[in-house]
Amino acid sequence: MESRRVLIIDAGPSSLKFLAHKLKKAGHQIFTAGTGKEGLISAWRDRPHVIIIDPKLEDISAKELVEKLRKDKRTEQAILIALVPTTKEEKFEAVKAMNFDHVLLKEGDAVDKLRSLLAGEKPPQVLELPKVSAPPYVQKKTDGKIIAFLNAQGGIGTSSLCANLATLMAEEHADARIAVVDMVLPMGSLADLVGYTGSLNVIEVSAMTTSEASPAYLHKNLPEMGLWNFQFLAGSPTPQASKELETARLPTLFNAMRQAFDFVFIDLGRTLSHISLSILHEANQVVVPLSPEETAARLTRNVLDFLDISDVSLDIVMPILNRTHAVKGLSPNEIEDMLGIKVAGAVPNMNDNLSFANSMNVPLSDKFPDEVGTISLREIARNITQRLEIEVPDHKKVTI
Repeated sequence: MESRRVLIIDAGPSSLKFLAHKLKKAGHQIFTAGTGKEGLISAWRDRPHVIIIDPKLEDISAKELVEKLRKDKRTEQAILIALVPTTKEEKFEAVKAMNFDHVLLKEGDAVDKLRSLLAGEKPPQVLELPKVSAPPYVQKKTDGKIIAFLNAQGGIGTSSLCANLATLMAEEHADARIAVVDMVLPMGSLADLVGYTGSLNVIEVSAMTTSEASPAYLHKNLPEMGLWNFQFLAGSPTPQASKELETARLPTLFNAMRQAFDFVFIDLGRTLSHISLSILHEANQVVVPLSPEETAARLTRNVLDFLDISDVSLDIVMPILNRTHAVKGLSPNEIEDMLGIKVAGAVPNMNDNLSFANSMNVPLSDKFPDEVGTISLREIARNITQRLEIEVPDHKKVTI
């Protein structure tokens, strides 16, 4: 295979490093740039055969970057490849119109497709955005289960655990309907993680009437998140928007969610209020991630005490030890002594792998299926299943 000079322009350090490593390992000479301006300097200096660009640049627009590369004699013959981190159709179409030679989705098989392109195997000039839609709605015989996620301290990776465990639950129960709801207030955090750029969110849905936000509507209209294998209801887009949340409608909304889906994963973040308590009172399991530091364990114990006096049974609480940093910290036994309940699972430090998967808007299990962290998360998903005593979903068709 002929070695190519390849320039990668990507504002995301993790994905830039990962992609450079993979293509260098394939035998190519790699140049990297974290901004559009740095990319132009490298392109005109190093004369790459191929330039790979993530259009999400902060200093100059991707359109301007492509125009400059096309107009300059030093780079006019270079092959330009867009690596698009979104499945939002209008944004995808906008990138297609920027005069790239190839457009690829920034997802699990992107590296393999790039290797093929660099080896001279030419797929269609522009790949079409895959169409993903939910299967026809069928009424369930039993209400679904709510798995709420709550943490006592920021930076624990709660949102990432929520999304990745929902994906692994879909892997465990292939026929199950799964939804993830972002209830982190005052502003949601999951949309950026899973790559959702649409407008439908919990603020908008909470303003709908019972007949409008029916189980059939939710099943049909909550967007499918591709590789994540769940449907998604985004959180508040801004702190200001959160003031418009119709809190009185939430019990009815989540009742409809339980009728529409077998599993409803709800990310509450650090929110402990009458809003989150109303959800926690209906939850079948409450996952509480914490780091192994003593401070985190102490804060988590305070949260558990609050839940206890607020009539949320500690029998449904699942503390998950999430080693987000490469520190030893307390042992599971020491944490159990501080919390007064057993730790239900532990996730080892995954170095940069989780950060990279998050930056690519894909599940950890898609990028690193055999990673020890993925295996640990898979065990936690099975533990949730066992605690819920789940039966195989049994749906009956009805006319809507």
